[in-house]
Amino acid sequence: MKLSKEFKLATFGTFFLTIIFFLIFQIIDEYNEYKEAVTHATNKYSLVEKKKLKEKVDLFAEQFGYILNNIKAPQELKINNFKKILQNYNKNHLTEYVFLDNEKGVLLVHPDKRFVGVDLLKSKNEKLKKEKEKLIKISHSKNHFISYEWINPQTNKKEPKISYVVNIKDSPYFMGSGIFLDKIDEIKQVQKNRLLAEFIEKTIILLFIISILFVLIYLLLNQIKNRLFSDLKVFEDFVKEEKIEKNRLYFDEFKELASKIVDILHQKTKLLKELEHKTYYDLLTEFPNKVKLEEDLEKLKPKDFMIVDIKNFSLVNDYYSIEVGDLVLKEFSKTLQSILPKSCNLYRYSADEFIVLNFGEMSCSVLIEKINNYFKGKIFNIKYKDKIVPINIEIIIATVKYGTKEKIMKKLHLALLYAKKNDLNFIEYNEKMDIEKQIIKKFEAIDIVKKALEEDRVVPVFQKIIKPDINSYECLVRIKDGDKLISPYFFLDDVRNTALYFNITKTMIRKSCEVFKNRKEDFSLNFSYKDLHNEEIKNYLIKQIEKCNLKGRIIIELLETEAMEDFKEVIKFIKEMKPYEIKIAIDDFGTGYSNFSYLADIKPDYLKIDGSLVKTIDKNERYYTIVKHVNAFAHDLGIQTIAEFVHNEEVYSTLKEIGIDAFQGYYFAEPKEEI
Repeated sequence: MKLSKEFKLATFGTFFLTIIFFLIFQIIDEYNEYKEAVTHATNKYSLVEKKKLKEKVDLFAEQFGYILNNIKAPQELKINNFKKILQNYNKNHLTEYVFLDNEKGVLLVHPDKRFVGVDLLKSKNEKLKKEKEKLIKISHSKNHFISYEWINPQTNKKEPKISYVVNIKDSPYFMGSGIFLDKIDEIKQVQKNRLLAEFIEKTIILLFIISILFVLIYLLLNQIKNRLFSDLKVFEDFVKEEKIEKNRLYFDEFKELASKIVDILHQKTKLLKELEHKTYYDLLTEFPNKVKLEEDLEKLKPKDFMIVDIKNFSLVNDYYSIEVGDLVLKEFSKTLQSILPKSCNLYRYSADEFIVLNFGEMSCSVLIEKINNYFKGKIFNIKYKDKIVPINIEIIIATVKYGTKEKIMKKLHLALLYAKKNDLNFIEYNEKMDIEKQIIKKFEAIDIVKKALEEDRVVPVFQKIIKPDINSYECLVRIKDGDKLISPYFFLDDVRNTALYFNITKTMIRKSCEVFKNRKEDFSLNFSYKDLHNEEIKNYLIKQIEKCNLKGRIIIELLETEAMEDFKEVIKFIKEMKPYEIKIAIDDFGTGYSNFSYLADIKPDYLKIDGSLVKTIDKNERYYTIVKHVNAFAHDLGIQTIAEFVHNEEVYSTLKEIGIDAFQGYYFAEPKEEI
């Protein structure tokens, strides 16, 4: 018995149509996801670029407005100084330059010299005149963004551009910056190509899976058809021979295949949910993460914001282990959640920072007090490797009331930074905090030092130290800026925690050694505690001593406060440098702990008495007594004394009367580049 053509057509037609419709719907679904992802990615990039543009111009505008309205100095001098800042910035940011213009006067800052000093409102070029009128109008608007065509300084061609322009409050000046759209278009195309590649890859994988399913089902249907023929044959035999043979239709394979298809669809749904969870939730604490916070700030529109930071959390990781640190974070986040009102949203923002939103009816101050009281003296008993590790937790809380999504996190972290710097447990952000200005100053100092090192403008200057036998010199760091020398007061502290600091130390070692290799005097170099700890610096010093044949002629000056911080490290350094006969001087003695017992262990060659005790010693009896006893104590230990800040004859005579061994100060010599 044969199957009819209609049966075959109906069976296979149904199968093929099902597969084709399934394939079409899946591809359409993936394509819609691709288009949505392209739109989202490009819009997000454009918003990010606009945000950067706005923050940059607002920062410069705020600084200029402050200088104009609060600094007491001639107006022309203030404007000229700020022009130099912008010009220096524009040198390295030609396509993202900042311009400064006058609504009632000439253009002050612009990379195109043809426009500088020109009042475009009086220009014969109507297009330029209209562009300036538009910029003035938009600077006073709420939007501040404007699109127009302008000359690209790099290509010297007119190109589409978007700019952010603001008016300087209480002044006729306005300022702006922009980005040429070719850059945004280029990034958009990159995003589009990446997402298109993902879409094509997914489509190919889908087609591959469908093809495999098609082959499997086709084979299965053939198998079913063959078994069906077999069963029909049995039935024919039964009719003809009146025999009953045991046989039946088998649909188990078809059921199994259908089950697998369902499982694949369930698996896809499960994977999508897992991906969404990983995107929006922190894997360690299971609390919403930074990405979720940014989305919720748009939806929830909270009025109060709080950041809770675990103080010195890095010490837990360093002292115990990262594993213990992770356990502390999990326990801390659960505990914090348990004491917050139910209306609150808690997010893990970064390693040891947690954000709290929506305090409900509870006031911010009451919630802060509740959190502080709970964690004050709180001990977390962390179980790790069958042991209980007691961890004491201290927290810092910073809050901000109101604010836009773009500025709120920045303000929270500025407040947190202020609290850490001033050793506070709680701080509420206010506009009077000068942290942002300090950060700008720090980055400016880092930029100055980086350029000075690249251009070999970090130089030593030498100040003579008057001694009974042979004079020596202290080598002091400066940055050469034309005919001027910039003091370390303006840059050294700002780079102390960067790699640039060690580059300065190496430069001072190399250049000072080169100067004194052909001279007879001893010379001293200032080392910090960081330098003593750095193996590369110590090896570099030894290399220069051997190269320039300076054994026994170098004095290392250590600040008293740093020498006392870990005097064992100082003793270790002295032992390592013993073969090179390096001498040790304790600098600024009398300003720090002045723990005399450490001197017996360190056994320095010199004590440099701090200038704050020396400069008024001829008039201040108390300082006279202190210096007199320090000098006597040092001599009893066999340590020579050097007085700093000797600036006149009276101070010098008083120090000689006490019996000081050596003298340094402007009375004898100023620091000089050449000796």
